[in-house]
Amino acid sequence: KESYTCVQSGKKLVWAKQSAKPSPQPASVEPSRNPPAATSPRNVYTPPPEEFAVAKSVNLKLNQPISVSSPSFSNPSRGYILIRREDGVIAFSNNCTHLGREVEISGSQLVCYAHGSYFDAKTGKPTQGPATRNLITLPITERDGTIFVIDAP
Repeated sequence: KESYTCVQSGKKLVWAKQSAKPSPQPASVEPSRNPPAATSPRNVYTPPPEEFAVAKSVNLKLNQPISVSSPSFSNPSRGYILIRREDGVIAFSNNCTHLGREVEISGSQLVCYAHGSYFDAKTGKPTQGPATRNLITLPITERDGTIFVIDAP
């Protein structure tokens, strides 16, 4: 089993590969009097959530979902589906909860054409297909005529 950890090396962030398999040592080797330095990662960096301006408020009509993309430099292809409901605006990740493929708007449904999962556009709940979990909902703010999605970069 392999795992990767993001560690800081100087001023850079790098991915360190770790293996869960211990490496056997020959029985004739004596343990060192000076144990090696700790190899656990230091200064692990988790980026804080960011607020991304994704749409103008005037472009989002009641019960008419729209597809938008994140302007994030680190992940420019991250997409969202916005819908203005009677109780406010909601944002869903456009990644299907079945296998992460892209979800598209089709009338009042959100569809993952890869495997045939359908979701209710107002709630994100699966209505048909192999997906069993709701679409991921992201926090949003709406101010000064702009809709912002709050997400990790």
